Amino acid sequence: MNNKEEYECSDLASPVEKARKKKPINHGPLPSFRYIVNQLFIPVENVTRNRRLHLSVNKTDVIFRFISNYRQTVGDDILPVARLYFPKWDRKRVYMMKEHKLGKIVCDYLKLHRNAEDFKRIHNWKQLSYNHMKTSVPFSDLLVEIISRRRISRIIPDSELLNVNDVNIILDKLNSFAQDKNISKADIFQNTINRMGDSELRYFFRIVLKDDPVGSESVFLNCWHPDARRLYDLTHDLKLVFWGLDDPSSRLSTKQKQIRLMLPFTPQRCQRVRSEYSKIASYSFHDLPFLIEEKFDGERMQVHIARDSNDHNKLIFKYFTRNAMDYTSIYGANSGNEVDFTGCISHLLKSSNFHENMKNCILDGEMICYDPVLRIPLPYSCVKLSALHSLALGENRELDKEPHPMFMAFDCVYLNDTSLEDYDLSQRKSALNYVLRKPVANLFTIADYEVARSGDEIGKAMKKAISMDSEGIVLKHIQSKYVVGSISKEWIKVKPEYLEEFGENLDLVIVGKIPGAKTSYICALRDDSEERTVKEGGEHNSNEKSCKFITLCKIANGFSIEDYRYIDERTKNKWKKMDEMPQTPKVIFGKDIPDFWIDPIDSVVIEARARSIALQPKQTGYATSTTLYNAYCVRIRPDKDWKTASTLNEYDISSNRAKIHSAQTIFNGKRKRRMHVVSKKSHLLDVLNKGYTTSNSSPGKVSTLFSDYVFSVKTDCIYHQALMPISKLNMVIARYGGALARDPESVILNSSKKHLIIIAEKMTSEVKGLTDKYNIFKFKWCEDCITTGMVVSPDNSHIFISDLALNQLCASNESTFSGNPIVALNKYTFWGVVNGLNSSRLRIPAIMKKSHLQIKSCMIFTNFLCFLA
Repeated sequence: MNNKEEYECSDLASPVEKARKKKPINHGPLPSFRYIVNQLFIPVENVTRNRRLHLSVNKTDVIFRFISNYRQTVGDDILPVARLYFPKWDRKRVYMMKEHKLGKIVCDYLKLHRNAEDFKRIHNWKQLSYNHMKTSVPFSDLLVEIISRRRISRIIPDSELLNVNDVNIILDKLNSFAQDKNISKADIFQNTINRMGDSELRYFFRIVLKDDPVGSESVFLNCWHPDARRLYDLTHDLKLVFWGLDDPSSRLSTKQKQIRLMLPFTPQRCQRVRSEYSKIASYSFHDLPFLIEEKFDGERMQVHIARDSNDHNKLIFKYFTRNAMDYTSIYGANSGNEVDFTGCISHLLKSSNFHENMKNCILDGEMICYDPVLRIPLPYSCVKLSALHSLALGENRELDKEPHPMFMAFDCVYLNDTSLEDYDLSQRKSALNYVLRKPVANLFTIADYEVARSGDEIGKAMKKAISMDSEGIVLKHIQSKYVVGSISKEWIKVKPEYLEEFGENLDLVIVGKIPGAKTSYICALRDDSEERTVKEGGEHNSNEKSCKFITLCKIANGFSIEDYRYIDERTKNKWKKMDEMPQTPKVIFGKDIPDFWIDPIDSVVIEARARSIALQPKQTGYATSTTLYNAYCVRIRPDKDWKTASTLNEYDISSNRAKIHSAQTIFNGKRKRRMHVVSKKSHLLDVLNKGYTTSNSSPGKVSTLFSDYVFSVKTDCIYHQALMPISKLNMVIARYGGALARDPESVILNSSKKHLIIIAEKMTSEVKGLTDKYNIFKFKWCEDCITTGMVVSPDNSHIFISDLALNQLCASNESTFSGNPIVALNKYTFWGVVNGLNSSRLRIPAIMKKSHLQIKSCMIFTNFLCFLA
């Protein structure tokens, strides 16, 4: 018996043991798939959709009646039906079948030509211009409608009907062929389609696509057995639920309803609250103590740990996500380097990291991605990528240099064969500290928390979270229990409501359309400059023929299906191709040209909002010099037309125009700054830089050294031998007259005296995207310019990424000792000269090889400076 089975059998109660030993025996044949559809799927879906029918018949009655008939005619083994009713929960089947692949198979079956209308409807199903504009029919229903119309209708005899077992066999074949691209699945589908009617096909396609055939999973479980939902939340195994609970009169005991080792459970989740902080403290926690934890931007993870019965120093691990996905192969099944190197976490842990009396435990926490260079957590999207990258590197990976997964435990729900669900949170926190005796920094550790009892403390914690760009905070009642599978009112998540810099809405006219999976619309402002000139002269006549519209942005987000339908109805037969644009067009487009355009007089006005305004060079993207960043549709404005929509002048003189510099982050030293709160990153930088001399970063312009330059700092950099965050580097540049831009693509360099400098010292995805267009400098160039008091010619030490021309220029600017002869020698630049001397094989006194802090006090350093001076 392997370790997994040993722990399961020793801890599990009779229902699971019963399910493992043997399955229930049916006394009758399995019904046809048509019977399941007509007696279960269709009646439940009708009750769900028809509110009037729901008043007289509910889903519980329908499902309970079906189950009762099934027990009488077939038997107690309903698992074959359950696997069809719960396709998403059947984790043993993976079909690798999405809408595009299934649609292609159906098109091949019907022999549809590419120019056929039905082929376009199937192929372009996700494009709103084909289907979602007209109807909200699911994809499976669309396929059935086309198949029903094109094939010869016939009555399928009972001998050819597929029963439940036949359908399961077909699904097992699709699962076995899922990974093999060379095996055609068309024959399987052709035989299935021929032996199914329209109703059966509709639900069969939903099952293959892993959609909910009818929903109401919890109702079905409760009708089967009162404890079925609880057991599923504890095991996530349909076989254990329907084989172990075949007798509804046999109930689970209290112990049988508790968390089990090495089986995934549905974790307790938080409730989202948007109330005032004082109300949360008083109403939710009744002014009693509660805990405040940081909300991590990672993946919820539960770690099951047990000591090997044969080797007390060996630990066995299981990693499960909140959806019961087993990630043990990624993070590792065993502790110790000599045992297993298949994972990226477990093999780095030792038995000594856990208390010697810990026999087994389950830790609930969050798996995040940690960057050891920046010393900050990275976004959720990096978690699995960093884990796979660590696996690929194997023994060659360096934890102190490469981003890697890091587990943050915040709860202990199981300890030494005992569930801690009924224990208070404070007791579970004590158990967590007891279990993880020696956390491994930046790899496997315990999340910090603080005790609070007022709304003011919540506000302070939220300000701290905002300063750290965190996901928010989690508030937990100090006496709360752990309720499996619930959204607890005693666990509250509070996310920061970040204020949008662009605070006023605009009424824009749709002038262009780009069809796609998500249709995008080009929106414009009316150019009223000529109208205002005429008006100032005493006349005003808004002539629709002479009116011009200037494109501002592209919007694809915020539209509902009803919005798309409204736009489609109002603009029907009004769209024209771009080659039909007149010589004197009403609409001025930039380089972002849509597929179709429309006369603004015939178009629709929408109310738009954006996160900020971004500058852009002329005639790139849109016709205006600025565009809306992250724009989305708030609502359709049927009460407005092209005459009453926002104008270019209103846009220019509004308060939004005044916010361009703050949105663009061109630093001018006058921008309002929120209250400073020391973040975890700042604290770690202070520890890292301890002992180094940093520059005075107090506000106030020192000189105009960088007045002809615009800088875009993309990563933290070394300045005066200390690792400085981007914010402090920006302040240094601003003190010497430099301008700063967050997005280098949007910087307008109208004057030949202006130059764009991109600063970075680490290859991030953002920096990599800029290397094709720009040379990337190190901050050392700025440092040497400041030290010298003049703009120095760059050398190789100033360059991070460069093209061939700049590389040759840098080489010509270096001295014999690979240094820049223009840069003044000081305690920071001296070591570079020493490296140059080493490269030229000159003899260096041993005392000169000490650190710069030691060299500072050496007489030879002083004499060397005097000699060079």
